Amino acid sequence: MNISSFLSFCYLLFLALPPMQVEAQTLGWVRFQVSPIATFECLVDGKDRLKSSGVQLPPGPHTFVFFAPDRALWDTIVTVVADSSITIRKVLPISADYRSYIRAERSVRSKKLALRGGPIAMFTIGAVGLITSNGVRKNAVADLQAAEARYATLTTPSELVDWRKNVIPEYQREQDAAIRTSYIFGALTGVSAGLIYWGFRKAARLKSPTYEDRERIKFEGLSLFPDPNGGVHATIQLRLP
Repeated sequence: MNISSFLSFCYLLFLALPPMQVEAQTLGWVRFQVSPIATFECLVDGKDRLKSSGVQLPPGPHTFVFFAPDRALWDTIVTVVADSSITIRKVLPISADYRSYIRAERSVRSKKLALRGGPIAMFTIGAVGLITSNGVRKNAVADLQAAEARYATLTTPSELVDWRKNVIPEYQREQDAAIRTSYIFGALTGVSAGLIYWGFRKAARLKSPTYEDRERIKFEGLSLFPDPNGGVHATIQLRLP
C-alpha cells in the first residue's frame, strides 16, 4: 500500500467515526424513583431486566415493567428524548394475592388465638374465683358457727327469738351463697381445663395459608424467550448508570 492509498484509508476511517460519536451522544436518561426501592426490578422493552436507579436508552418510546415482591406489576411507556433525563416515580401497589393471603393468615391466627386464649382466660377466671370464693365460704362458715355459739349464751326471750328468726338465718344464707359460688367457680375451672386441651388440639390442626407470588411468576415469564436450539432462556442485559 502506497502513502496515497494509506491516507485515503485513514480519511475514510475518520469519516466513519463521527456517526458513532453522535449516536452515543444522543442517548437519553430514564431514572427510577420506584418504591420499594430496595427490591424493585424493571424489564425494559421486554428484554433488558435490571436493578438500578436508571438506564440510558436511544430516543423514542420504550416500555417498562416494574415488579417487587408482594407488589402488583406496573407497566408504562416512556418516550426518551436525546440528551435529556426523564424520571419515573411510582409506589408499586400491594398485589391482590398478597392482600388475600394476609387476610387469610390473620383469620387463622385469630382463630388459633381464640381457641387457645379463650379457655385459658376462662380457666384463670375460674381459678381466681374459686380461690376467692373458698375464702369467703370459710369466713361464712366461721361467722355462722360464731353466731350459733353466741345464740347459746343468750337469755333474754326477745333476743333468742330475734337471733333464731333473723340473725342466724342471715348467716346461713351467706354461707349457702358462698358455697354455691364456690361450686360455680369450681365447675368453670374444670370445664375450662378441658376446653384448654380441646382448643390447643383444634388450633394445631388449623393450617396456615400458603402464598404464591403470581405477580413474580408473570414477571419471570416476561423475561423468558424461545431458544433457537429449543427451550427458553432469560435475557438479562444491564445498562447501569
